[in-house]
Amino acid sequence: MDRFLYWYSQNNKIIIQFLCICIGLVIIYFIYRIFFNLGETASDGDDGRTQLANKQLADLDKKISKMMDHQVSTSKPAVFTGEASEYEANAKADALAESAAASAAAGAIAGEVAAESQNEVAQLKKELQSSVEIIAAKNTELNTVKEKLIEHQKAMPNLNIQSTMDNLTSSSQVVITGTGENDKTLVAKIDELERKLNEYDIISDDIAELQSLRAENAELKSKASAG
Repeated sequence: MDRFLYWYSQNNKIIIQFLCICIGLVIIYFIYRIFFNLGETASDGDDGRTQLANKQLADLDKKISKMMDHQVSTSKPAVFTGEASEYEANAKADALAESAAASAAAGAIAGEVAAESQNEVAQLKKELQSSVEIIAAKNTELNTVKEKLIEHQKAMPNLNIQSTMDNLTSSSQVVITGTGENDKTLVAKIDELERKLNEYDIISDDIAELQSLRAENAELKSKASAG
């Protein structure tokens, strides 16, 4: 189609001349037929038919003139200078005009797809909001545990879990072998140390759990930002 349009634009003048020649030949043919008929009617002496033929000839001439004017006027806008840039610009304009209907249909389909995408985005936002609330609750728990840990560290700044266990072992041996009030004091100290050690174990577990929750939170945030 583009090649035909380009050929038509390059040979527009020749096409118009060819059409004019064809129309001229048609006119000559009709004139010949009219005069031939007029010759026959003149030999019969029929003046009425001669006038009718002259009128038909005049009407035909007017119709042919109108056809030629219309052909020339419709052919003028299609004339190109022969430059590739001008032809390309006109071809693009035609392509844009032809794709208008396709764009309208594609717009309707795009609207449906956009509606579905909005529903999916709303669902993802709800899930993200729920995750944020869970993470906020876990962060609150983490802060509480941190505060407790700081308080315990202030109360026992030099406490070491491993040394505490060693002390418990040695103290247990003393309890087994010793007697008297000193043994009761050692037993009380051992119980106190065991209680604090259990508290530190619980705090350590909570910290490990909260660290895993933080990692999960970071992963959810990265997925949400990527989505």
